[in-house]
Amino acid sequence: MVEQFPATSDWSSVRAFLVRRRKSLNLTQEQFSAKLGFSENTLGLWERGVCIPSAQAWIAWTQGLGLVVMLTPGYVPQGISLESAS
Repeated sequence: MVEQFPATSDWSSVRAFLVRRRKSLNLTQEQFSAKLGFSENTLGLWERGVCIPSAQAWIAWTQGLGLVVMLTPGYVPQGISLESAS
């Protein structure tokens, strides 16, 4: 069964889903952060919920996991601003 992207703007649910997705692809934080061009430390901070990525970084994160996410004013994870995506 394929896990569905959470239909919520709760950041803890969204980031937990993204961590599970990365692990299901058998990617370490080191491998995945290198693929994205972010530091392993930065990815770790995002995954632990210590800080929230910019909208551009969040989109890169989801695309790097093979996901397509439409950001709309009605669906944006808490703390991510669409203003920074332009």
